[in-house]
Amino acid sequence: MRTRLLEFQAFGPYKDKQTLDFTKLGEESLFLITGPTGAGKTTIFDAICFSLYGKASGTDRDHDTLRSDFSSHDTETFVRFTFSVKDETYRVLRKPKQWIPKRRGEGLKEEPATATLETWIDDAFVVTDSKINEVNDKIKTILGLDYDQFLKMIMIPQGEFRRLISENSQEREQILQKLFQTAKYAQLQDYFKDKVKEQAQQLANLQQG
Repeated sequence: MRTRLLEFQAFGPYKDKQTLDFTKLGEESLFLITGPTGAGKTTIFDAICFSLYGKASGTDRDHDTLRSDFSSHDTETFVRFTFSVKDETYRVLRKPKQWIPKRRGEGLKEEPATATLETWIDDAFVVTDSKINEVNDKIKTILGLDYDQFLKMIMIPQGEFRRLISENSQEREQILQKLFQTAKYAQLQDYFKDKVKEQAQQLANLQQG
């Protein structure tokens, strides 16, 4: 996955709209997000994770508490993330559950969470999925990773690297197999194991005869 553009508003500690254009980094495949404690680095990771999976990048932050406390109810909370996988470019827009002003009369009403996934087709973004469950399933298919696997293999939250390296070997193997798509090699290995057993059994039968 290559990050292209990240936009968010009234999200985390940020009151106003923020835009991070990663295309300015050129074709660099490795870059560093750095800054002092409290500068907002984790919010960037939260925004990316929330846009993809509807959850923050850490288990200690609930998705219903990601709205900025500094923003008024007139300012909508959203995250829009543009990214590419292989030759395809996608843009996902998520809005958490939030209270917004009523269109008629005074007071507020609760707006449910929403998600929209767009695909770049013929020089324009086209909506391909507009329901939360559909977007969630499509993101998993595109990235080949679910939320937990994405955190463990792509975006390791602060303080959780130790947890990654201490995972049991079977679970780590499954994650790596899915990430690097090595299932066909595992199938080939199983095929040759079966062939060895078959040949061994034939040899044993000949020896007994």
